Amino acid sequence: LFHAANDRGIHGACPSEKLHAIQLGIFKCIREIFFKCMGKSSQLAEDINALAKMCGKLFTHQSDRSMPNTNFSKGIRKGKLMATEYRGVLLLMAAVLRSTQGRRFLFQRKRFGKQDGLRDWTLLVELLLEWEAYLSLGRMSKNHVKRLGKKHRYIMCIMGNVAKRTTGMGLKLMKYHAIIHMIQDMLLYGVPNEFDTGSNE
Repeated sequence: LFHAANDRGIHGACPSEKLHAIQLGIFKCIREIFFKCMGKSSQLAEDINALAKMCGKLFTHQSDRSMPNTNFSKGIRKGKLMATEYRGVLLLMAAVLRSTQGRRFLFQRKRFGKQDGLRDWTLLVELLLEWEAYLSLGRMSKNHVKRLGKKHRYIMCIMGNVAKRTTGMGLKLMKYHAIIHMIQDMLLYGVPNEFDTGSNE
């Protein structure tokens, strides 16, 4: 055995971490699928991006420093972003999905599935924001971590049903599969911030 605490060999000693697996992996993928559903070069994508950009500027005019960065000069549709900035991208996606104008725009796109599609995308984006906030905690109850098994499978199920990736291997990605093993990694090494590479970069 490579590690006495598990039978996963070298993979058990090299856990996937939040920066690359979640923020630059899952969150980035969700953004791409979101805009692909409306057509990457469509007018709808331009309108949604403009609305997100406007919301982002409005969100910066407040004093709560715990809020993620939401002021993106080119909006959220494209561009190279830092890993921690994808938290702000998801927040703006949630704001657009909850706004009257955003819902009116997206309701017209058949691929979003009308009201059901809007409800499902809103559920997914808000769920990912809550999940990321939990993973960023400095302390966690061991009992809560053990209960993540069903919750992580629920998140994966929602992701698989709502954000249907049609290119490449779909969601048959290591970063997606690694969610299953996160609980064991957390029990072995502590909260995700303990083995996150963000501080080193």
